[in-house]
Amino acid sequence: MPPAHACNACKRRKVSHPSTRRSQSVRSIPIDSGQDDHTLDGTTDYTFQSSVSPQSLPPPGAESARRDSCHGLDFYPDPAHVHSTLQATAGALLSPEPIADAVRKCVDFFVQYQFPNTPVVHEPTLRAAALLITAEHVPPFASLISSASDFHQQVSYLRKFTLATALCASVMSVLPDRPPSQRVLLAASFLSASRAMLRRYEEHDLEHPDSTSLVIRMWHSAAMQNSTGKVGTSYHYHAEAAYLAQRMRLYNEMSVQEHPKLEVPSLRASFWLLYLADKTSAVLQSRPPILNEQFFKREFTLLENGHDDNFLLDPSRKVNENSLESRLLVGFHLKRRIWAAAANLLDDVRSLSSRQLAGSIQPLDVQQEISRLSELYLVLTSLADELPAWLRNPDHGSDWEDGQVTSYQNKCFWTQRSNIMTVFHCIRLVILQECIDNDFHALVGLNRQSISCATRKIEIGEPAVERIRRVGTILLHLVDNAENDTIERVARSQFDNLLDLLAQLDSKASDELAGGL
Repeated sequence: MPPAHACNACKRRKVSHPSTRRSQSVRSIPIDSGQDDHTLDGTTDYTFQSSVSPQSLPPPGAESARRDSCHGLDFYPDPAHVHSTLQATAGALLSPEPIADAVRKCVDFFVQYQFPNTPVVHEPTLRAAALLITAEHVPPFASLISSASDFHQQVSYLRKFTLATALCASVMSVLPDRPPSQRVLLAASFLSASRAMLRRYEEHDLEHPDSTSLVIRMWHSAAMQNSTGKVGTSYHYHAEAAYLAQRMRLYNEMSVQEHPKLEVPSLRASFWLLYLADKTSAVLQSRPPILNEQFFKREFTLLENGHDDNFLLDPSRKVNENSLESRLLVGFHLKRRIWAAAANLLDDVRSLSSRQLAGSIQPLDVQQEISRLSELYLVLTSLADELPAWLRNPDHGSDWEDGQVTSYQNKCFWTQRSNIMTVFHCIRLVILQECIDNDFHALVGLNRQSISCATRKIEIGEPAVERIRRVGTILLHLVDNAENDTIERVARSQFDNLLDLLAQLDSKASDELAGGL
């Protein structure tokens, strides 16, 4: 006689046991998105469904049914549901602005202001992927998935949607023309959709990674840190991307060239960005490095730029002409070399300090090491002199007759220059403090008097303060002398954001860190 209720194993999965002879439909079950309830409260509620019918479960009494885990179950997010839920939640938050306009703005913002420092994605592919969010000029997303000829074609659609939503999540978390509260909610909606869709094909993605596998996880990491301040979760996504890059042997030029031609430049840039992030971690000692150079040192043959790589930026757009991409890559790799030189120098400084404390090095040898490291420091500081002409003076970086093209490209160069110089001054301060802490004042040309150390810190910090002051002055001038209401509104919003940034750092991560002080 069949039991009057479901067995315990099936109760835990909320699936009706076939022996109950009740409805054979599969129930939707909510799965934790990985964020605290308050983070996504009122924004997104994605549900997961089982791909296995209760009819496929083993009969009562079977050995596999008696085990605690039913290995035949495969729960996954329904793609159509993820898409429709994002449409509803993001649409409500953006209203009356159409979601299509918001997504397009995210892509435009990335290409102009974030690509110069993170040139990791093919622009035409990204713009095509963004259409899957809005369903503009393409069949409905659910129709695309259901009409896919095979699993690989379906994965192609899922990857594009996941990529586009990851981009929107990352950009929404920092977009300056939206209030901070709205930024957080929008970023959470797009991030939840992107993470849910990734789960749909995650095993395939891990077994057969491509450039989107790296970029999606890097953007998830950025969005998570900016919108929630969860450093551990953010680091986990970044670590996944770095592990995949190492497993794909992207440090080796021949391995990179084995991929489709369209993939090569994105894979190359993604590895260099992950490598740069590792060097950043080493300098700031913020998290353990992942890309172990000692592991692949003999095979580290990756070129900065391939001889016949495709363009990442869309060459059909006029604003990308005049070798914009190749010039941006020069600046990108200069910043990477600055971080790498700083990481190597600080590693040697910390190693010397450890040996000195352990008494395993003689005083004379310490002085010789300090002299050697002092030369490395001079090499590092000279890297700032390698700024190309268009980054030394970005206002004259583009000499096109078309004023719109010139303005667009100069903003790209200013964005990159600001990032490089901020990094440079930050690194100098970190090195200075490390030398002071370890009593290696001579390494940076100082004596042991506290006044000389304080003066040097001021000299390094002053240019950064001057840049912030200049930005504020320009924005105030625009507010007072705007030619129309739109310019005044945008300038005032950005000035308010600057004040908010200075007062609170406008960062969930900084709030979380401040809470521990």
